[in-house]
Amino acid sequence: MYLLAGLDHTEQVHSLCQQGPRASAEETFTTFADDNGWGSVGLATLIGMVGPTTTYLGGDSAVHLAEDLKDASYILPRAMFVAAIINCKPSIFSTT
Repeated sequence: MYLLAGLDHTEQVHSLCQQGPRASAEETFTTFADDNGWGSVGLATLIGMVGPTTTYLGGDSAVHLAEDLKDASYILPRAMFVAAIINCKPSIFSTT
């Protein structure tokens, strides 16, 4: 299951890299736009950060509760990986 999820994610990243024209690194990391009409570039940026941030916060919370798991060194990394994949899939479709 984990291997299939990883392969599916790899295929999606590969297909996204093959699409459309490419921008320079300067344009990619220094230009912000509010193309969806949020009203300000700052608000649009903060809303775009919600998905990735919650992925890391959820993993951090799970690490603090790991002492309650049986075989935490096996279960916890896999759960964090699957949670990241599940969280990234909707963000790919919502931004295209």
